[in-house]
Amino acid sequence: MVLGQEVVAQKSNEMTAVPALLERLDIAGCVVTTDALNTQKNIAAQIVAQKGDYVLALKGNHGLLYEDVSEFFRWLGQKPGGLSVWCEASEQTRNWGHGRFEERHCYCLAVTEEDCRRPKRNGHT
Repeated sequence: MVLGQEVVAQKSNEMTAVPALLERLDIAGCVVTTDALNTQKNIAAQIVAQKGDYVLALKGNHGLLYEDVSEFFRWLGQKPGGLSVWCEASEQTRNWGHGRFEERHCYCLAVTEEDCRRPKRNGHT
């Protein structure tokens, strides 16, 4: 099913087209998913501003954000009860695709705003 399309300008990429496409969609109460390329602060902020929720993919090439999230999982794992206390659901897949072995992990965590305000190693939010 196609909900909408946006032409990508010449010498541009989809990161500039996604915000324009989102503006045209009523995403209030919806969950928006993107690939790792579109895991960007401005896209997440726009989805929230339009009263939607999001699931954004995160890969190792996101540098400091990936490090911060990895550190957050390590921190949760060191708390009493370990990660299982905060993990409401999880899914892992492993397969061969695109000429390489791919492993994906998805977690639904029940954390508080206070947990998310802990000091960050890299100083990023």
